[in-house]
Amino acid sequence: MRAIHYFIVFFLLVVILIHLSCKKEYSCENCNTKNQPPIAHAGNDTTIVLPIDSVTLDGSASTDDKKIVSYQWTKISGPDTFKIVQPSATKTIVNKLVKGVFQFELRVTDAEGLFSKDTVQVTVLAATSINHVPIANAGNDTTITLPADIATLDGSRSTDPDNNITRYKWTKVSGPTSFNM
Repeated sequence: MRAIHYFIVFFLLVVILIHLSCKKEYSCENCNTKNQPPIAHAGNDTTIVLPIDSVTLDGSASTDDKKIVSYQWTKISGPDTFKIVQPSATKTIVNKLVKGVFQFELRVTDAEGLFSKDTVQVTVLAATSINHVPIANAGNDTTITLPADIATLDGSRSTDPDNNITRYKWTKVSGPTSFNM
């Protein structure tokens, strides 16, 4: 009877050890465990008007199935005058822009070296010319005593911020009806 008892204990220990040593396996049919390249998103095209000469480039909408480890901004076309403040930042400022069309490229790279690129266009327009209103100056008030009947009108102190006065026109706004200009 003792032998049967040892056999049962031995058998139960073997069953328990086999059960504990089994590893659970999970099925991964149709799983794609291969690393995918990141997706770069350099942001929306933008237009600025001088004297504004800077924009923020924003690559924060870029994604990856794992983790993006580097961002790199470069200019791929446009005038030579520009400065990317932090070319390896997710967001950076580009300043010292001049009139023209710039294209900046964002390259994002993941931990396994896979990368992708996207471009953003920045259009810089010349400052629009605003025509400022001229400032009329009809001169000092003048009093004449009859029989003198002539007064000289002098608008030479009129000014224009744009320096483009093209004509002068005098009109009477009050006074006796008989006069000649």
